[in-house]
Amino acid sequence: MSNEIAVSVVIPCFNHGQFIRDAIASVEKCDKRAYELIIVNDGSTDSYTQQVMKELEAEGYHVINQANQGLAAARNIGIRAGRGRYVLPLDADNLIRPNYIDAGIEILDKFPEVAVVYGRPAYFGEATDRRFDIGGEFDLPRLLRDNYIDACTVLRKSVFEACGGFDGNMPSQGYEDWDLWLTFAARGHNFYFVDEVLFDYRIRGDSMIHNAIARDEFPKVFEYFCAKHPLFALQARVTELERELANRDRSRIFRFAKAYWNFKNAIFARFSGKQTTQKTQPQVATDKALTRQPTP
Repeated sequence: MSNEIAVSVVIPCFNHGQFIRDAIASVEKCDKRAYELIIVNDGSTDSYTQQVMKELEAEGYHVINQANQGLAAARNIGIRAGRGRYVLPLDADNLIRPNYIDAGIEILDKFPEVAVVYGRPAYFGEATDRRFDIGGEFDLPRLLRDNYIDACTVLRKSVFEACGGFDGNMPSQGYEDWDLWLTFAARGHNFYFVDEVLFDYRIRGDSMIHNAIARDEFPKVFEYFCAKHPLFALQARVTELERELANRDRSRIFRFAKAYWNFKNAIFARFSGKQTTQKTQPQVATDKALTRQPTP
């Protein structure tokens, strides 16, 4: 097994020729005996990226050229072409740290119940402030609310294939990794978090996810997730109810409390033969009363 390829590193590329050599260089700092590198040119249209792809092919890199099919399809094609039992999807504008591949292999070999190994990112690029909260121990309720696991992980290929890979039918690109994690979790597969910086995430104002947010495409994704993932739909309903209760006008609650008290008194009077008066009714709190400080 020592001569067997363990990890297929798959880099999809669409018009990111200015970044991809940095991504490749980060992979080549890893143990070369442990991985293979597959580049998927997803129908790049700019001349610079096209030239870079030709150069990479001439240099002996494994480059798959295809008509543009989108990020999910490009990743899936590269993963299918790979020989590794594990997979590391790497975006063309990001980088990995030298120990990521070895850490993934060690954990997945040791724990056959684990399907995903992931770590923390360091941020670089146009801004280094933490705009995304990526990383942290696996937490299903958190995953149902937001995606905190980037696609840059080490995956067990057999599980990836059994779950259908990245969904190419998403209504918006950029959420495929979240969709995949929801599928993994629903089928009971385990996630392993390494509390170290294992990759570098480039912040770009024109990135796929930034563009999706700018175009307000998440509502379509939300509906798609609700239809596809029952747990996501349930969590969304719970969140909606919590928000409704939190935002409910307090005066409505006071009116309900007063009506309930009057009803209770009326029932009591009917069965006891007594008629309660307004004076026996307790004072219903008001917003002002609730915020009054105690008298020393």
